[in-house]
Amino acid sequence: MGRPLAVPVSAALLAGCAGVDVLWLRSHASQERAICLTFDDGPNGVATEEVLGVLRQYEVQATFFLIGKNVEREPALARRIVDEGHLVGNHSYGHETLLAFQSTEQITRNLASTKELIRKATGMRPHYFRPPNGLMTKRLRRVCTELDLVPVGVHIFIYDSFRNHAASIAKQVLKRVRGGFYVIVLHDGFGTNVTPRRAVIAEALELLIPALRRDGYRWVSPDYLCDRQLDAQGIGIPADRWEG
Repeated sequence: MGRPLAVPVSAALLAGCAGVDVLWLRSHASQERAICLTFDDGPNGVATEEVLGVLRQYEVQATFFLIGKNVEREPALARRIVDEGHLVGNHSYGHETLLAFQSTEQITRNLASTKELIRKATGMRPHYFRPPNGLMTKRLRRVCTELDLVPVGVHIFIYDSFRNHAASIAKQVLKRVRGGFYVIVLHDGFGTNVTPRRAVIAEALELLIPALRRDGYRWVSPDYLCDRQLDAQGIGIPADRWEG
């Protein structure tokens, strides 16, 4: 199976500190071909809208990890994500890079307020969480447990935020998919910025989804991690962690 791309340099350096983990997961041997497709940093205007259009066209369900500040700016778009059958998760209020190192009170306030913003906008209480840059500490884990938030890592991360060509994005993902199960992350936004150019992700999906289907892949939600016990870091995601 393909190996995940190396984590961002800043995250890799911090991962050397005591008590710091990076939620970049190792691939697992599996006969079943499945993709958990996730998007970070939305909602982001036309870029998210175009991504949703492609997902609807191909009848693919995804999980969107939303930034609280972006939800405040575009609550109707956050609602549309859920209305079109996708899951939403918590990606912090303002994509704070060093969130994992803040005080318990700061982390709790950040994640709780973001969770509530998502609930008000979408009608759903998110139970999934992806930390900015994948950085986790024991303190952040404790807060997640208290707030009923389950961290979700990734297998394939290709720095797509810094790629502006759809064919290159699709190629970089496909070269790492070699049979088995993968959590893939792409970015329909860029932090808290309004960035229409992230619509390139929709163009990439037009290439990526048909190619993965030809290879026999199906689409699954994050609870697959828990059901198949595929998470090397012991972060289980119960199938019932999604409620109205």
